[in-house]
Amino acid sequence: PAEASAARAVLERPDYRSIKEQGVPLRNSRASGRNSGENDAHAAPVAQTLPADAPRMTVRDALNSAMSEEMARDEKVFIMGEEVGEYQGAYKITKGLLQKFGAERVRDTPITEAGFTGIGVGAAFMGLKPIVEFMTFNFSMQAIDHIVNS
Repeated sequence: PAEASAARAVLERPDYRSIKEQGVPLRNSRASGRNSGENDAHAAPVAQTLPADAPRMTVRDALNSAMSEEMARDEKVFIMGEEVGEYQGAYKITKGLLQKFGAERVRDTPITEAGFTGIGVGAAFMGLKPIVEFMTFNFSMQAIDHIVNS
C-alpha cells in the first residue's frame, strides 16, 4: 500500500540513514537495532509491560490519583484553574481534591488564563509547586507567553 511505500521512502532517505549510523538513540524503535533493555545514557528506561498487579484506570483517574498523591506528599503543591474546586473540573480531573485538601490548595480562578498562569509562574518562583489546569488545551494559548517565556 501507499503507507508502506511512504515508510520505505523515509527509511531510505540519506539523512535518516546518517542519523541511524551515528548511533542517535531511537528508543524502542526497530530502526535503532537495539534492545530497549540496553543501558543508554541518553534514554530513560521504558517498561515493556505493566506489572500483573498494576491497577487499570482511566487517564482521568490516573491524573487525579497523581495529583492527590503529590498533594498529600508535599504541602507546597496546590492546584488552580477554572472550576477545579466546587465543580471538580470540567472533566472531573480534580474530583474529591477540594474536600481532601481544602480551598487553600484547590483554588477556583476567574476566566483569566493568562492571569492565573502568571500567578502560577510567580508561585513557582517563590518555591511553591502549582498545578495550573486549563479546561481544554486550546485555552492554554491564552497564556502561551507565560508558558513559553517564564
